[in-house]
Amino acid sequence: MILKFATRRDTNGNTYFIVLDTEKKQYSETPSGFYHKDDYMQITRRELRAIKEKAKADDYEAISYFQTL
Repeated sequence: MILKFATRRDTNGNTYFIVLDTEKKQYSETPSGFYHKDDYMQITRRELRAIKEKAKADDYEAISYFQTL
């Protein structure tokens, strides 16, 4: 299962992402292709950091981007 999360746009116009592939135990912080807000669950930066830390603790592999999303 692929889970997609994104933060709201901050004051500088930046949005932060994390995409998890639970079957392959991989995660990426770079979305592949076009970003549409309806495709990503909106979370806070604090939640994003917590998800990233949990993925690292569960031995998820960090990859640059997913090719098949």
